[in-house]
Amino acid sequence: MKGPLTPSSNFPAREDAAWLLFSFTAFWGSWAVALVSIRFTGYHLVSSVVVPVVLLVMFSTALLEICLRRLNMRLTGKRLPRWPFGSIGLGRTLIRALSPSMLAEAGDRVGLSGIAVAGFVYAVIAIDLMSLVTIPG
Repeated sequence: MKGPLTPSSNFPAREDAAWLLFSFTAFWGSWAVALVSIRFTGYHLVSSVVVPVVLLVMFSTALLEICLRRLNMRLTGKRLPRWPFGSIGLGRTLIRALSPSMLAEAGDRVGLSGIAVAGFVYAVIAIDLMSLVTIPG
């Protein structure tokens, strides 16, 4: 059985697993903040709210892109061209990175319960999707 200090092929360093989990949590958490801020501003664009939220979403998206590019290089062995000429493939990397087994492996690699980490990431995604559906249009 692999422990948190045992290197894996997907996450040779614990920092790789930690950054992937942090970037997913930051990305989906920033969308939760965006959806909550939309609701609290009465569905109006208020510049004092919109600018920080947009910056937060952009920063978390860039962080997620960097982490997924690193994971893609470990999975395929090939480096992608610079953005915007090369992007993460949906089937190659993103779906595999969001799979329960990959999230659980990353959680185990950083010394947390892999099942709990995967459940937390999926709970944040579910809350975001439910919030998006409940915003009146």
